[in-house]
Amino acid sequence: MASTYLNRAFSSGSVGTIATWSFWIKRSLIGSAQFIFQTRDANNNNYRNYFRFGSTDTFDMFAYNSSGTQILDLRTNRVFRDTSAWYHIVIAMNTTISATPSDRIKFYVNGVQETSFGTATYPTHNLDIRKVSSVYTGWGQNIPNNSSFVDGSMSHINFIDGTAYDATAFGSTDSTTGEWQITANPSVTYGTNGYFILKDGNTITDSSPNSNNFSLGGGTLTKTEDNPSNVFCTMNPLVNVPDIGFSEGNTKITNNNNGRHFTNYGTLGFSTGKYYWEAEASVPLSSKWTIGLSDVKNQSAYQQTTAASVIVGNTAASYVAGDAIGWYYSTLYKNGSTIASGLSTIASGDRMMIACDADNGKIYFGKNGTWRVANSTTFDAAQNDTTFTTGESYTPAFSNEYCGWKINFGNGYFGTTAVSSAGTNASNNGIFEYDVPTGYTALSTKGLNL
Repeated sequence: MASTYLNRAFSSGSVGTIATWSFWIKRSLIGSAQFIFQTRDANNNNYRNYFRFGSTDTFDMFAYNSSGTQILDLRTNRVFRDTSAWYHIVIAMNTTISATPSDRIKFYVNGVQETSFGTATYPTHNLDIRKVSSVYTGWGQNIPNNSSFVDGSMSHINFIDGTAYDATAFGSTDSTTGEWQITANPSVTYGTNGYFILKDGNTITDSSPNSNNFSLGGGTLTKTEDNPSNVFCTMNPLVNVPDIGFSEGNTKITNNNNGRHFTNYGTLGFSTGKYYWEAEASVPLSSKWTIGLSDVKNQSAYQQTTAASVIVGNTAASYVAGDAIGWYYSTLYKNGSTIASGLSTIASGDRMMIACDADNGKIYFGKNGTWRVANSTTFDAAQNDTTFTTGESYTPAFSNEYCGWKINFGNGYFGTTAVSSAGTNASNNGIFEYDVPTGYTALSTKGLNL
């Protein structure tokens, strides 16, 4: 969402004692305060209720009464730093409970109640808390400062007015995988001011019976194929790489250092299966792009903290623990050796293709719809650019100096630009610019289990 938020001014303000908020969220940026939900009156601090990720990545919930006095302060000990995962969060409020204050606000993460809090000030018995407002009720930013936007993705936002539900009303455990999954159509009573938005990607029309539709502010809302049921690979901001900027849900990386190459890795690895992804060379401040593959062991073996450049497949540090392969300038490298030379140089706007067959240890490169070895739009499995060791775990790797990459792992976008004409994809997993080779699929949690 970055600089995007959702808002609605309800016909009248509503305070009360019982409510439920349920939503799915995937973070792209950590280490900064990001406001998930907020509702307030004209006086910014009065009858204000909000929850956020704090600057230390805890989940925090606060509320203030009509006089501006704080009446709720909950901050988890748990931190939320996994940028590759979707979190399902449910907050069930019922201040009519008299015996146990901690039962008045119940907090669930992926179906499990969270009970460990660094700060825990619960509302008093029968206390009214702001639920919606005729001034501002919104998701994704801090009002009125127009700041602290959610950097990431959100899905299936439910608000229940007048009933406190636990997490099982909105999700369930998959009997096969054991993973927590969405209940797409929860059997709940929404109440007068309840709503259900972002049910289908970027739909801000209310899917509850209430027609409490929201408005879009501050930018654009992009639908992504990445969802709680199928998480796609992105670039990993947790790998220590200096000078790399991450944006667009960590599918865009930029290096503004004119003098050093840096390498970044994907969030998903694979040791079996066949996978395909694309990337567009961007930010033409130089022509030093490299696209390739790296053994996952390299991420821990070389955390890029030195002044030395690292070019995947070319520099020793990129293959210190295993195989690394990269197309750099006009040369294809594997573990420091030249595999092929005289390739066409990667230029700004070029859309690169990679297909990896982990079962047979083969990798194929292409550019702008043409496969390199066969020199054809038709994929030829009998040919390949080079081989890599089977049985190891590999992940996409990108190097750049004073330039960047926009990677399409199957979301159907290069940055914020949608693919111009989606190619064929027999697996129906991911949307790509070019035809996906038969038997290959997107690198995602669904793809890993095909």
